[in-house]
Amino acid sequence: MKEYITVKTYVFPHELYIDRSKLESFGIECLTKDEITAQVHNFYSNAIGGIRLQVRTEDFEKANEILSDYPDIKTDEKSISEIKCPNCGSSNINKIKFNRIRSLVALMLFGLPIPFLTKKHQCYECHKEFRHKLAKD
Repeated sequence: MKEYITVKTYVFPHELYIDRSKLESFGIECLTKDEITAQVHNFYSNAIGGIRLQVRTEDFEKANEILSDYPDIKTDEKSISEIKCPNCGSSNINKIKFNRIRSLVALMLFGLPIPFLTKKHQCYECHKEFRHKLAKD
């Protein structure tokens, strides 16, 4: 019978899945303890000591090395904070999803809430609305 040792503990199951998939991609067999209990009773996770990710005793060092050497993957998507306000230069902005006035008029005329999408952003610093033009790569 193989002996397993706890490599890391987690509060939430979704945190466990990332590290377990990393280890399994390197061919390390993993087991989890108390995963179902934490899924069914969310608040029991701390009481039972968290969800435990376990590996075979002989894979313990390699698993620790993998988890420390390969941090979580970052995405290369441009975030909305990279867009700057043309008026004040602030990156503290928010995208306005719907044109409220047109949607309200459609609701009053047709009795249906028809959303009209917009491509505007609003700056929280100077309170100006502006359109952001994407730069061509």
